Amino acid sequence: MNLKILFFTLFIYWFGFTFSQGGFVLPKNGQTQEAKSVYFLWNPNSYSGSYKLQIAADSNFNERIATITTINNYYTYEFSNFGIYYCRIKGDNETSWSLSRKIELLDLNNDVNLASWFDANQNITTTDTSVSLWKDRKLITRIAGQDNFSAQPILRDSIKELNNKKVISLTEIVLIRWF
Repeated sequence: MNLKILFFTLFIYWFGFTFSQGGFVLPKNGQTQEAKSVYFLWNPNSYSGSYKLQIAADSNFNERIATITTINNYYTYEFSNFGIYYCRIKGDNETSWSLSRKIELLDLNNDVNLASWFDANQNITTTDTSVSLWKDRKLITRIAGQDNFSAQPILRDSIKELNNKKVISLTEIVLIRWF
C-alpha cells in the first residue's frame, strides 16, 4: 500500500472521529435539580442522521433506564423516579459514546438526608442586597437570620453556572440564628 494513501486514510478517519463527536451542552455534569423532567441538548453532528441518548442508573450503563433514538440534537426525558442517573449520546455514524454525564434528581420533601434547603429566589427578606432572614423550602417553619447588618449574607444576581439562579453568599464565617 502506498504510504500517502495510508496517511490520507488515517487522517480522514482521525478527522472524522475527532470532529464528529457530539458533546453534551445540557445537562451539566453533576447537575442537581428537583424536577423529574430533564432537557438534554448536545452539539449537532453534520454526519449523523440520528442520535442515540442512553440513560442508566449506574456509571457503567449496565442498568439502562432508556435508549432513545431521535433525529434532533435535543430531547426532553421525564424520569419516573428521583435519584442519580448517568447519560451519554452518540450519532448513528459514531462507534463510541460521548463522555457520560451524571445528574441527580432530588425529592426535597422526602429526602431524609437533606436537613435544609434554602432558595435565594424565594422566602427571603432583604435590605438592598443584604439578607436578614431566609426560610427553608423543605420545612417552612425553619427560619435563619442574621441581626448584625455587617455580617449579613449578600444576595447575588443570577449566576450562569448555577442555572441562572440567584445566590446568597456568606462573606465570612458568621453565627446564624435559627428561629
